[in-house]
Amino acid sequence: MKPLVEKRPPHQQRQLRNGELLAMLSLIMALMAMAIDLMLSAFDEMRETFGLDPTSNDVAGVVTVFFMGFAVAQFVYGPLTDRFGRKRILAVSIAIYAVGAVASALAPSLGLLLAARFVWGIGAAGSRVVATAVVRDLFEGVEMARAMSQIMAVFIMVPVIAPALGAGIVAFLPWQSVFWACALWSVALWLWSRRLPETLPVDERRQLDRADIADSYRAFFATRPTLWYSISSIFMQSVFTMYLASSELIVSEIFGYRSWFPFVFGVTAIGFGVASLVNGKAVVRFGVRTVLNRMLIVLNLCAALLVIIAISG
Repeated sequence: MKPLVEKRPPHQQRQLRNGELLAMLSLIMALMAMAIDLMLSAFDEMRETFGLDPTSNDVAGVVTVFFMGFAVAQFVYGPLTDRFGRKRILAVSIAIYAVGAVASALAPSLGLLLAARFVWGIGAAGSRVVATAVVRDLFEGVEMARAMSQIMAVFIMVPVIAPALGAGIVAFLPWQSVFWACALWSVALWLWSRRLPETLPVDERRQLDRADIADSYRAFFATRPTLWYSISSIFMQSVFTMYLASSELIVSEIFGYRSWFPFVFGVTAIGFGVASLVNGKAVVRFGVRTVLNRMLIVLNLCAALLVIIAISG
């Protein structure tokens, strides 16, 4: 792996090697993917447990409410990580994540499962925010974009593996076991993350001042490129969330490839991984804005093609 250029002076730089740091951050970010992708193969068992119709999409709510908690909590974690540092908030968020996973495994009804999943999403949001903040602390500009691409390339392997792993777990154990697996995985990552040094020095931390927080959000909305790219990202993430929530039903019921679902889902994830690796090199050669603008065009063309295929039957 080519060394990444850091922006911090030597006395503030991390002690971990590039490989371990990026692998750790990748798996911390992948806590979110693990919480979703590992359970997708268990939807049939969930329907049976909660007395739902075999074709019911009500269980897709476990994906939707997870993302609701995930989305809302990010607005809170940002200021908290700037005030209390990265490691402390990471530990708290992983604890919330584990509590949500255990509560989901023990939930006696679909309603309580949805509530637990919301809490689970709140915990997952913290790991995502902290991992991104650590990258921002250590890298800048093109090197930050390249580091994020390398992280995402590893991160995306979880959606490739998780559905098949979840199917294997459900084949031999109760479906709740996928939630217990996530809880155990989060504890293991917390133990590993203790090797991560604090990347935000005390003298650079910000007080939880409402005026400062409001100024930060005003600056965000006043910076048009950032605002419009964020809006584009919101739309893309919304579509992806709908796909995640419905993919099991689409592949299993509409196309009739129930046993192939983990592989179909994994192929999509492989595409993400390859694109992330290519992106890491492309941003260095062509620049972040050029790559982003051109890929948005490609994305919209692919979306239009999918619409045409769907309409034509």
